[in-house]
Amino acid sequence: MANFFDLVKATLPEDVSLQEILPLSPKAWWQEKPYIASAHALRKCPRINWDAYLAQNPDVKSAGMDPCLHFLRHGIYEGRKLASWHPLRQPEMPDTPLVSIVLINFNNAHLLDKCIGSVLGQTLPNIELIAVDDCSTDNSLAIIRGYAAQDKRVKVLVNERNSATLITRKAGVAAATGRYLMFLDSDDYLAPNACETAVQVISQGYDMVKFGAEIINSLNAPRAAIEDANDFCNRGETGEYFNDQIITTIFRDGKISWHVWSFIYLREIAAAAFAELPAEYATGPDDLYGLLAIARHARSLLKIEARLLFYNFGPGVSATYDKPKVLKYAPAICNTICAVRRYADKYSLNIGINNLYRNLCADLLERLLPAGSDADVADCFRELTEKLGFPAILEALLERHDKQQERIAALIQPLANTLPAREIRHIGFFFPRLHYGGAESMIISLCKL
Repeated sequence: MANFFDLVKATLPEDVSLQEILPLSPKAWWQEKPYIASAHALRKCPRINWDAYLAQNPDVKSAGMDPCLHFLRHGIYEGRKLASWHPLRQPEMPDTPLVSIVLINFNNAHLLDKCIGSVLGQTLPNIELIAVDDCSTDNSLAIIRGYAAQDKRVKVLVNERNSATLITRKAGVAAATGRYLMFLDSDDYLAPNACETAVQVISQGYDMVKFGAEIINSLNAPRAAIEDANDFCNRGETGEYFNDQIITTIFRDGKISWHVWSFIYLREIAAAAFAELPAEYATGPDDLYGLLAIARHARSLLKIEARLLFYNFGPGVSATYDKPKVLKYAPAICNTICAVRRYADKYSLNIGINNLYRNLCADLLERLLPAGSDADVADCFRELTEKLGFPAILEALLERHDKQQERIAALIQPLANTLPAREIRHIGFFFPRLHYGGAESMIISLCKL
């Protein structure tokens, strides 16, 4: 067994250690059937690129041989090397931190001590904190710089102008140097062992690992809202996902939440993803936008049950907008929704775009409807219709807001009246369920069918 072990170890890529391979097969197999144990472990290791092995060994490809079996039967004895796991992988310097944590902040001075303290107090000390301030008008920057003066692990970046979360995260990712990367919002905080636990798992050979979040009802949000947030942040069963499964599981099937801050990533993958995203003002589903780009580059994902982050939920913090904000940011949120669609179309990603599009519209409208006067909301409807299309708006409204049919009908009646007859028929064709319940009267009112 020792001789076989030595041969396997000698032919592994430099960035894949034997310690990553050993746990992938039962211990008894290594002792009794090392050949079978090796085959099982090498196949299961997501960091072994068998396509690259075939590309580097055209004789194996032309012979139609299974690359893993060829490697074990002939390759290791012939001195053939396995290919490295991913072309984005960069060589590491001796003093490279294990984890880079990109913290974004805007006017959360009152929460920074809790947030930054949770990072600097991690049981895994080999980390760096990259704090990016988005032109806060409170004393946030002074607090962050105070921590940087006391702890060399803290790096401070400041946006030249208020730029929202996508650009802010881009700046942090570009400055990161760690082997792995995590995101953190300044109104949330980490469990003390978050980095240590996450690294133990991702170092087994995954590109990204999804962990759960503990919901903190900091400002007495409704119980139903807390339950919904808990379901979204922690949904799905533990398990492995590879290649296209990652995108379809998260975005098309909705079995795993799309918050970028509830994952740990190989830094190179996050860096490649954010580098290709445009430096545009994006808010609302910008989390989804960033994670979609990362998932496109990733080859493996593991979901675990551990809740490693505390998500601060309530009015004035996560997942909420006050009335002036939602009216102000509705067009920007709409632009982000459109950007997600363009990205998915560009790379032909199977994200269930119509369902996702409708749900994003519904989320936005759920915030918009109670936010202001009828005149203000009608103006927002007009802009959203121009960008998202009337059918998307209509279906989203009917799906979640059927109890406000009369108000909604009055608000968007002018928009419906401008539609050509062809588009009215198009709406009726795609929304046959409008003829059930009370929704039929609404469509008649809207489109004067």
